[in-house]
Amino acid sequence: MKEKIESLMELSDKQFGYYIFSHDPIRNKVDVKLKEEIIEKSLECGKKVAKNLKKEYGFKNIVEYLKVLDLELYKKDNNNGIEYIYFGTYQKPNKITIYTNNIKMGTDLVKKWDLNILKGIKLRDIIIAHEIFHHLQEHDKSLYINTNKITLWSVGKFKYRSKLVAQEEIASMAFAKELLNLDFSPNVLDVLLLYPHNKDLAVKIYESIIDSLPKE
Repeated sequence: MKEKIESLMELSDKQFGYYIFSHDPIRNKVDVKLKEEIIEKSLECGKKVAKNLKKEYGFKNIVEYLKVLDLELYKKDNNNGIEYIYFGTYQKPNKITIYTNNIKMGTDLVKKWDLNILKGIKLRDIIIAHEIFHHLQEHDKSLYINTNKITLWSVGKFKYRSKLVAQEEIASMAFAKELLNLDFSPNVLDVLLLYPHNKDLAVKIYESIIDSLPKE
């Protein structure tokens, strides 16, 4: 599994974008060309928000960003539901919760597998950065991911339009990568953090990522 994780670290943000998009409930309403455009614009949206944050407040560690944004950080051991293993959550208006035991199991795995690219990187910070983006997204309705909608159906002049969940997640990961100056996509954690809890499911997600990549 170590080799699989290392191979994921070589994938581009756009390649992970295809994976995230493949799980969107309304993905079939989007053609190939539009999908590529949405992925690229969502990535750019996340990067731009991170760059603007650094420009406004300077380069800070993650705890300092929490302070300047007036966000409260709560820590719990875990919050594992029947279907999901939680690592971090955002609750309006300003509460971020991280689940320390779940994250620690991933950190222990990094040490066990001697994953050099992750040495010195706090997985906790990546989780927090992801949730910070959702806070910023909530307070800036002008962001691309908040304004871009897909027409699901229409009757005459009336059109029913909906946002894609995928574009929010694509942007949030691009934000975390830019904010923390990472050399890999934070989406690697989808597999790495899950593996200690459910090895079979982690392998399935890895395979899903690979299967979602555009065929040459």
